[in-house]
Amino acid sequence: MDEKIIADYIRSLHRLTSIPLGKLQRYGTSNNLMNVLEHPYALELTPKQLLKVE
Repeated sequence: MDEKIIADYIRSLHRLTSIPLGKLQRYGTSNNLMNVLEHPYALELTPKQLLKVE
């Protein structure tokens, strides 16, 4: 996947959910970033962040 598209997706997800950029970037190095939406509990999110993802 194009690096710019991935970076834009991470920034957009960060803006929408308040999940820290570093956490999203670390997760994305070994996982599919679409899993953030499908399996948000894997990131150990706060209740407020979970509400935004769901």
